[in-house]
Amino acid sequence: MTTLEIKHKVPVTVETAYLTLPFFFSIGQYSKMYFCVTADKKIIGVSPFSAYKGIHVHEYQTDTQMSEQVYQYMNSSDYAQVDEAIFHHHFSIANRHILQAYYNNQPHETIR
Repeated sequence: MTTLEIKHKVPVTVETAYLTLPFFFSIGQYSKMYFCVTADKKIIGVSPFSAYKGIHVHEYQTDTQMSEQVYQYMNSSDYAQVDEAIFHHHFSIANRHILQAYYNNQPHETIR
Protein backbone atom coordinates (compact mmCIF):
# COMPACT_ATOMS: atom_id res chain seq x y z
CA MET A 1 0.00 0.00 0.00
CA THR A 2 1.29 3.47 -0.94
CA THR A 3 0.68 6.42 1.35
CA LEU A 4 0.38 10.06 0.45
CA GLU A 5 1.28 12.79 2.87
CA ILE A 6 -0.95 15.86 2.71
CA LYS A 7 0.17 18.90 4.64
CA HIS A 8 -2.44 21.21 6.07
CA LYS A 9 -1.12 24.77 5.87
CA VAL A 10 -2.51 27.51 8.07
CA PRO A 11 -1.72 31.21 7.64
CA VAL A 12 0.22 32.45 10.64
CA THR A 13 0.95 36.02 11.66
CA VAL A 14 4.69 36.39 11.69
CA GLU A 15 5.03 40.02 12.68
CA THR A 16 2.90 42.95 13.75
CA ALA A 17 3.38 46.60 12.83
CA TYR A 18 1.77 49.43 14.74
CA LEU A 19 0.89 52.57 12.80
CA THR A 20 0.37 55.98 14.33
CA LEU A 21 -2.74 57.51 12.80
CA PRO A 22 -3.13 59.47 10.64
CA PHE A 23 -0.81 57.46 8.40
CA PHE A 24 0.11 58.50 4.84
CA PHE A 25 1.41 56.36 1.97
CA SER A 26 1.38 55.98 -1.80
CA ILE A 27 1.18 53.11 -4.27
CA GLY A 28 1.61 53.02 -8.02
CA GLN A 29 4.52 53.27 -10.38
CA TYR A 30 3.38 55.44 -13.29
CA SER A 31 0.15 56.86 -11.91
CA LYS A 32 0.49 57.12 -8.15
CA MET A 33 -2.38 57.12 -5.70
CA TYR A 34 -1.95 58.71 -2.30
CA PHE A 35 -3.69 57.46 0.83
CA CYS A 36 -4.46 58.64 4.35
CA VAL A 37 -5.54 56.19 7.06
CA THR A 38 -7.52 58.09 9.69
CA ALA A 39 -8.31 57.32 13.31
CA ASP A 40 -12.06 57.19 12.59
CA LYS A 41 -11.72 54.02 10.45
CA LYS A 42 -11.53 55.71 7.04
CA ILE A 43 -9.06 55.38 4.22
CA ILE A 44 -8.95 58.41 1.93
CA GLY A 45 -7.47 57.77 -1.51
CA VAL A 46 -6.43 60.47 -3.96
CA SER A 47 -5.61 60.00 -7.64
CA PRO A 48 -4.53 63.47 -8.80
CA PHE A 49 -2.73 62.80 -12.09
CA SER A 50 -4.44 59.86 -13.78
CA ALA A 51 -7.08 60.12 -16.48
CA TYR A 52 -9.60 59.41 -13.74
CA LYS A 53 -9.03 62.10 -11.15
CA GLY A 54 -10.78 61.41 -7.91
CA ILE A 55 -10.95 61.40 -4.16
CA HIS A 56 -12.22 58.17 -2.64
CA VAL A 57 -13.28 57.63 0.96
CA HIS A 58 -13.80 54.11 2.26
CA GLU A 59 -15.23 53.72 5.76
CA TYR A 60 -14.70 50.47 7.69
CA GLN A 61 -16.79 49.04 10.51
CA THR A 62 -13.94 47.41 12.43
CA ASP A 63 -10.22 47.93 12.93
CA THR A 64 -9.66 44.40 11.59
CA GLN A 65 -11.28 45.20 8.24
CA MET A 66 -9.26 48.39 7.92
CA SER A 67 -5.97 46.73 8.91
CA GLU A 68 -6.53 43.97 6.32
CA GLN A 69 -6.98 46.60 3.60
CA VAL A 70 -3.88 48.53 4.70
CA TYR A 71 -1.94 45.26 4.74
CA GLN A 72 -2.95 44.60 1.10
CA TYR A 73 -1.75 48.08 0.13
CA MET A 74 1.53 47.58 2.02
CA ASN A 75 2.17 44.36 0.09
CA SER A 76 2.17 46.30 -3.18
CA SER A 77 5.59 46.29 -4.78
CA ASP A 78 5.55 50.08 -5.17
CA TYR A 79 4.28 50.95 -1.67
CA ALA A 80 6.00 53.95 -0.07
CA GLN A 81 5.32 55.91 3.08
CA VAL A 82 4.91 59.65 2.39
CA ASP A 83 4.83 62.81 4.45
CA GLU A 84 1.54 64.44 5.41
CA ALA A 85 2.41 67.55 3.35
CA ILE A 86 2.79 65.44 0.19
CA PHE A 87 -0.64 63.86 0.71
CA HIS A 88 -2.27 67.26 1.27
CA HIS A 89 -0.55 68.69 -1.81
CA HIS A 90 -1.94 65.93 -4.04
CA PHE A 91 -5.34 66.15 -2.33
CA SER A 92 -5.38 69.85 -3.22
CA ILE A 93 -4.47 69.12 -6.87
CA ALA A 94 -7.25 66.53 -7.21
CA ASN A 95 -9.75 68.80 -5.49
CA ARG A 96 -8.88 71.69 -7.83
CA HIS A 97 -9.27 69.48 -10.93
CA ILE A 98 -12.64 68.18 -9.74
CA LEU A 99 -13.94 71.67 -8.97
CA GLN A 100 -12.71 73.04 -12.32
CA ALA A 101 -14.46 70.21 -14.15
CA TYR A 102 -17.65 70.89 -12.18
CA TYR A 103 -17.64 74.65 -12.80
CA ASN A 104 -16.76 74.27 -16.49
CA ASN A 105 -19.97 72.25 -16.96
CA GLN A 106 -22.23 74.81 -15.23
CA PRO A 107 -24.12 77.67 -16.90
CA HIS A 108 -22.21 80.94 -16.41
CA GLU A 109 -24.97 82.63 -14.42
CA THR A 110 -24.65 80.03 -11.61
CA ILE A 111 -20.92 80.71 -11.08
CA ARG A 112 -20.17 83.61 -8.75
